Amino acid sequence: SSVCNMIFYDQNKDVWQLYEQEGKVVVLDFSTVWCGPCQNAGHFIQPIQDDYPGNLEFVTVLVDGAYGDPPTEAEINEWVSSHNITTAPVLYADRSVMDPTGATGYLVGGFPTYVFLDKELKIHMGAVGFNEQYVRSIIDGLL
Repeated sequence: SSVCNMIFYDQNKDVWQLYEQEGKVVVLDFSTVWCGPCQNAGHFIQPIQDDYPGNLEFVTVLVDGAYGDPPTEAEINEWVSSHNITTAPVLYADRSVMDPTGATGYLVGGFPTYVFLDKELKIHMGAVGFNEQYVRSIIDGLL
């Protein structure tokens, strides 16, 4: 799909590409700055990432800033610092990565939406809303 080939930039302004993550389980977290549940879930991302060193890429795809526009550098930096993120990528994105038909982007039904990819980067499943035990159980099943 086209999303597989899209180039993103993370919080360090480094290039991040999905296809480079092959061999790891990838969790794509589609979140927005204005979403309370997204903010709450953000605190769990780095601890989960830390529990699977080298085997997991837990990626926050920030599609909106505080006012529905694409996130600014200040908003990305605030997300990283307020959630104590050190190694989990936080990507500059916008709503073009979402597609209600699923044809050119990911089907995002609400925020946060998690898309779980297996080690071959095939979509295993998606889930709307965050539950730590559930997220960890899906990751464990894919490893």
